[in-house]
Amino acid sequence: MVVFDLDGALVDSLKDLCSSVNRALNEFQRSPLSPIQIQGYLGGGGRQLIAAAATHSEPAAADLIEQIYRVYLRVYRQQLAVHTRAYAGLGYWLHQRPCSLAVGVLTNKAGEAARLLLARIHLLRTLDFVIGAGDGFALKPSSQALEHLLRRYQLSRDCCMVVGDHHTDLRSAAAVGCRRVFCEYGYGQSDRIAAQASVGTPQELVAILHRFGAP
Repeated sequence: MVVFDLDGALVDSLKDLCSSVNRALNEFQRSPLSPIQIQGYLGGGGRQLIAAAATHSEPAAADLIEQIYRVYLRVYRQQLAVHTRAYAGLGYWLHQRPCSLAVGVLTNKAGEAARLLLARIHLLRTLDFVIGAGDGFALKPSSQALEHLLRRYQLSRDCCMVVGDHHTDLRSAAAVGCRRVFCEYGYGQSDRIAAQASVGTPQELVAILHRFGAP
């Protein structure tokens, strides 16, 4: 089984995320953030992203953060696939992947938004599962969803590879002993959590996926 994180590992979505965050902030007269600033807040899900962005330059009450978050969800749903695309080679690999592999996405993004995004970039049907926030599992770094997937597919931890660009991905995989691939080309940091491999480009990841799926 191969379990992808979504943003920064499988898809390059930073432009659409930044645009949506800043449009939501603008509706409430909050200062816009640069892509680098927003990138630093990614990894913990949309609610955490907006809480950090809304309080970046000045305090904000909880009810205001919630209002900004609701606007962000609406705006992001409208433009989640304007610029977002799968990283080079990964979309092709998904369409050609071995049928013996269970392949899916485990993300801290809202599950509904993740599935809509993947459908719009024509990848949803290539996946066996997509699990995100609101789908009944604790967010990463919790290993709850991974443990569920191992039970569902009746796999040992050695047969599971987690691909991510954030320490939350690595921590959740390490908690159950799954193989870990860290995507250096993504948005996050590893926090020095050990991984079996680190890849600097999507092409390096594709090579690892081919070896993992080889009979």
